[in-house]
Amino acid sequence: MDDTGNPKSGDSTFATRRQWIGSLGKVDRGQVVVTSHYADSNKDWAIDHRPYLPEKWVQEANARQNKEVYTFKSKLELGLELIDDIIKRGIQYSHILIDGWYGNSPDFIKGVEERICSYITALYANRRVFFHLPGEPTRNEHYMRDIVIALEDDAFCEVGYTKANGDSCIVYVADMIIKVKGLGKRRILIVKPSKSEKNLDEIEVLMTNDSDSEVSFLLHSWSFRDRIDKFYERGKDDLGFDQYQVRDEKPINRHWYMVFLMDSFLIWHRQCGSFGKWCIKVCHTFGELLDVVRTKLMIHFQKWCIDNPKHWSDFLFKEKGVKVAPLSA
Repeated sequence: MDDTGNPKSGDSTFATRRQWIGSLGKVDRGQVVVTSHYADSNKDWAIDHRPYLPEKWVQEANARQNKEVYTFKSKLELGLELIDDIIKRGIQYSHILIDGWYGNSPDFIKGVEERICSYITALYANRRVFFHLPGEPTRNEHYMRDIVIALEDDAFCEVGYTKANGDSCIVYVADMIIKVKGLGKRRILIVKPSKSEKNLDEIEVLMTNDSDSEVSFLLHSWSFRDRIDKFYERGKDDLGFDQYQVRDEKPINRHWYMVFLMDSFLIWHRQCGSFGKWCIKVCHTFGELLDVVRTKLMIHFQKWCIDNPKHWSDFLFKEKGVKVAPLSA
C-alpha cells in the first residue's frame, strides 16, 4: 500500500489543497489518493483506493454546506481501512508491504499488528532505536543510522535471493532484534550491497513482525514493493490516472476505478496470451499492449459499421434527413 499525488490547479476540484505531492517531490497544489495493490510473481493489480481529504479542506467544505458532510481521516487511518478491506474480501497474501512513511508511524504499525497481519516495511535513518553500541556501558537511544554505521563487517552475512523480476541478487544482511522506540523489540534487517558499504543511500533497513521466514524469502517478498510504483507510472503515463477534467467526488472516483479496470483488463489478457493471437509484433511495454487493444477495438468498430449501416446512419443523419446508401465490405 502507498499513496500518490495528482497535481491540480485552482481550488474547485474535489479535495484539492497545497500538500505533499510525491510525484513532484515537493509541496504543491493537488490531490492525494491512498491505494492498495496485489502482487505475485506473475501479475499485479490495484485493489481499492481512498481519497485523502486535507483537514482544512474538510472544514471549509462542511462550512460551505453548513453541515458535516465530510470527515477528516489521516492517510494512516485510510491505510488501515484499506487493510480491513483486504481482510474482508478474503484476499490471500503472505506479507503486507508498507511504504516507509507509513511504516515509521508506531500507531500505524500497531494497527497492522492488531489485525494479525505479517508485514515488511522500511525504516528511516532517523528512526530512534535502543542499542548497545561498542564502548557504551549500557543500551542507549540512537538514530537507526548510528547503528548501521557502527556495525562491524562480521555482523553481516551473505544472502542470495531472487527479485520479483526474476533477477538473482547477492547482498549482505545483518539480521537483528532491536528495540524500536514506540514499538518495542522487532526484527530488523540491515541490507548492504557489500560488507564495507557505509553510504546510507545504498543501505536499506527493513522491519518485520515475521520472526520465522528466511531472510532470502523476506527480501524476495519486499522486492515486490516496486510494483505499486510501476502501477502509478503506467496508470499516469498510459491510462491518464491524473489527467481527468472533472471536479466532483463521484466522477473522480469513477475515473480512478476505470483506470483500475483497464489496467487489470490488460494484465488479464497478457496472462491469457491474447496479445500473441491479436498481433504478430511482440509487445514489450505496457503502452504497446494498450495500442494493440485500441487497434483491435477500432477494427471491431469498423466491422460493426460495415455490418450494421442502418444503425449508425440513422443515429448520425436521422435529424438532418440525410439518407446513406448501404456499405459493402
